[in-house]
Amino acid sequence: MDKYTIELKDLKIRAFHGYYKKEQEIGSFFIVNLAVQYFSSVKQDSSLDDSVNYEQLFRIVTQGMKNTKPLLEDVCLVILEKIEVAFPFISQSAITIEKINPPISHFNGKSVKVSLERKYEKH
Repeated sequence: MDKYTIELKDLKIRAFHGYYKKEQEIGSFFIVNLAVQYFSSVKQDSSLDDSVNYEQLFRIVTQGMKNTKPLLEDVCLVILEKIEVAFPFISQSAITIEKINPPISHFNGKSVKVSLERKYEKH
């Protein structure tokens, strides 16, 4: 059995997540990275039914980013839960959401990140 990883890298998405009302009003840019792993024994002539469709992953991520939440932890959780429903055969997933230039007084960094990794024990 082979282990495959599908990744979406450096998706730049404008969204309105944030704990403070002003963050939800003005919005920010976010960078999203996602990795999904699964096992398969299919060798050739596969169809999308035998794989993780990265276009569908992209839609799940962009929809999840549109649903404003106060905490990035919640955004990560919702996205991974929707991916698990869409692809119940996955064995592991990981997401990182990076907020570019967060509105923190005297913050001299470029960004803040939240990551979530999940292993699915059903396999």
